[in-house]
Amino acid sequence: MSAYTSNGTSVTLEARRRTFSMGKFARADGLIPGGASVRSQPNLTITFTSADGLSQTFKVTDNMRFLEDENGRVRMDDSGALPQADSQGRAATAIVVNLSDGGNLRGGDGDDVLFNLGQNAVLDGGKGDDTLLSMGDGARLLGGDGNDTLKIVRDIIRKENTAHGINMKATEANLQKAALEGFEKGQSVFMDGGDGDDVLLSEVKLHDSTILGGDGDDTLTFGTLVGSSLDAGAGDDMIRTDKLSASILRGGDGNDSIAVHTAANGSVVDGGKGDDRLSVQHVRGSGLVRGGDGEDAINVGTLKEYSMVDGG
Repeated sequence: MSAYTSNGTSVTLEARRRTFSMGKFARADGLIPGGASVRSQPNLTITFTSADGLSQTFKVTDNMRFLEDENGRVRMDDSGALPQADSQGRAATAIVVNLSDGGNLRGGDGDDVLFNLGQNAVLDGGKGDDTLLSMGDGARLLGGDGNDTLKIVRDIIRKENTAHGINMKATEANLQKAALEGFEKGQSVFMDGGDGDDVLLSEVKLHDSTILGGDGDDTLTFGTLVGSSLDAGAGDDMIRTDKLSASILRGGDGNDSIAVHTAANGSVVDGGKGDDRLSVQHVRGSGLVRGGDGEDAINVGTLKEYSMVDGG
C-alpha cells in the first residue's frame, strides 16, 4: 500500500496479489531505490480522501503488472505516478494521479489511466487506448491517437456530501451512482478525443465548454450543455444530450445518430454531411434543427417560440 497527500487530500493505492512473475531487479527508472519485483494481474484500488474525511474509491482491474518493493508495497513517485513495468522493469504504461491545481498529466504510448482532481489541469493520453477521468473545473482532456475514454465526473470530495465508486477496466469507466446531491453549477472544460473510436461523456452540467470527437466512430453522451459547442467530427457518431441551452451541436461528416431531449435559447442541432438521424423532443426559444447534406431523417416533438426545422 502507498499513500500520497497534497492540499489536504490524500490518495492511497493498494494492489491485492493474484500472482507474481518476472523475478527481481535492482532498479526501475529510479522509482524504487532498492530491489523490486513485478506484480502481475493485480486488483488495484485507488482511494481519495479529503481533509474532512469524505472519500471515493476507484477500482482498476486488468491484465497489468505493477512495480512493488521488497516489502510487497506498490510504489508511487512524488508526482503521483504509478508506472507499470515490463519484464525488465522499464515503465510501459502508467496510472497517473493529480491532486494539484494546474497539473500536467501525460500518458505514453500504452493504455494509460489519468486521474485528475485539480483545477485547470491538462490530461494528455498520447497514443494508446487511454482513460482520462477528471473532476476539476477548467480541465483540458486530450485523448490523442487510439480508442480513448474521456469522462467528467462529480467532485464529491470537495463539493458534495455523499460518496460513489467507479469500477473500471483500463480503458473504460462505469459510474456506480449513489445519492448525489447539489453540484448544480457545473464545469467548464475542453475535451478532444482525437483519432480513433472514442467515448466522451460527462455526468455534470457543462458551461462554456468545447467538445470535439475527432475522426472515428465516436460515442458522445452529455447531460446539460450551456453556452457550449459540441462537434463530433468525421465518422459515424452517436450523440446523446439531455438539454442544450445557447449551444451548438454538430454531427460532422458521416452517418450520425443524434438524440436531444430539449434544444432551447437559440441552440442549433446540425447533422452535417451524411445520412443522419436526428431526434429532438422539444425545440423552443429560437432553436434550430438542421439536417445538413445527405438523406436525413428528422423527428421533432414540439416546436415553440420561433424555432425552426431545416431539412438541409
